[in-house]
Amino acid sequence: MLEACPGAYFWIGTDGETPSKPLHNASYDFNDALIGPGVAMWVGLVEKQLPAA
Repeated sequence: MLEACPGAYFWIGTDGETPSKPLHNASYDFNDALIGPGVAMWVGLVEKQLPAA
């Protein structure tokens, strides 16, 4: 997909090494401790890209 349309993926909570259910599976168990770091990543991205009001 990224070859057709440049972009980025954020792999939050999916290290690729720890066995787990697929992301869109009803049995997937998201690590709630990653919510804060995930929000901080998005806030940092917005603060960097948008001018201050």
